Amino acid sequence: MQNKQNFCQYYNNEDECPYKKDYKGRIWTAEKLASERANANAYEFLSFVAAHISKWDPYGFAPNIAHYIAEFRFCSFEQKMKLAQAYGLNEELLFEKPKGRTVFEYIDEGGFPCHTRGYLLYFDGRIYSVYEDCPEHIRMYILEGTHKPLLNKVKALIHDNWENIQKLPKETTFGECDDGSYQHYKFLSKQCHGYMMELTEDGKEVLYFAKKIDYIFHYHHVPINVLEPNDFVECWDNFIDLIITDKVKIHSFLDSRSFPEDCEVLGFNMDCFESFNKKYGNDFFNKYGDEKLERVFSLIDDYQILGNAIYSQWRYYNHWAYDPIAEFDANWFKAAFKRLKELWEKQE
Repeated sequence: MQNKQNFCQYYNNEDECPYKKDYKGRIWTAEKLASERANANAYEFLSFVAAHISKWDPYGFAPNIAHYIAEFRFCSFEQKMKLAQAYGLNEELLFEKPKGRTVFEYIDEGGFPCHTRGYLLYFDGRIYSVYEDCPEHIRMYILEGTHKPLLNKVKALIHDNWENIQKLPKETTFGECDDGSYQHYKFLSKQCHGYMMELTEDGKEVLYFAKKIDYIFHYHHVPINVLEPNDFVECWDNFIDLIITDKVKIHSFLDSRSFPEDCEVLGFNMDCFESFNKKYGNDFFNKYGDEKLERVFSLIDDYQILGNAIYSQWRYYNHWAYDPIAEFDANWFKAAFKRLKELWEKQE
């Protein structure tokens, strides 16, 4: 018999809900009830949570159920589709690319072990976030809403810069990455595909226009990034486990373009431990050298600064370490990721 708590994404056997946001708080409650009452299989658990969501929001439940079904990792493609159809999610959750012409597309094929993510903006103002389930590589499209003012600003930006956008390299690979990651951008009919790097002239030009569009999304407070800190921790903590069993994989971790990109998306800064040392002191880890790492990290109480430190530690091994294989401390990252997740949940 399966442990139903293994299916939970937000409920972790707490007595009180740790989330302030409506969506996560209600999902926490639904998962708690499902853990107590649902049958011990994944599909019944997912169905129970979906039913609970529809009860507390009978008129606006579709987007929330769509997100939960898309993120739920324990059911097959057929089961997810069956439940989506049962709730009439005809537009809110699709398993193939939505029909219609797009103004802008961004897809980040994260490579192993990350999720694919991205978003699509259509000529009628629809915005879909893109999510791919790692175990079965099921690509799902979640309707985030319709936003005409945002659409008009993006169209104006592309129109005003069309001459330069047309000159961008089409279907060109800008480099190679060991983890298989690459990006796809589409500005109206202009497509750019490859491993984008600001260090290369071609990649820098593409990212220049893409970031201008990102800014428009952020200005209108439209969520375009499906990466959450918990996803980040789960993804890279699992990869550190692989490193513990096979040190050769350290190179894949340090050469990965996805890790620094994820850090940037979450707002972490690679500041060479400047912010960390300013608050906790240069000798913080040496001072508690005899303590267990988890105990040491429990003394860190700033989510942003810890994120900066994780990014800086990766960069040290990536760029400055004389012998990364010999120096690499997987347990440091394990303890850091665990504490980062705790701090994120506290501030939620």
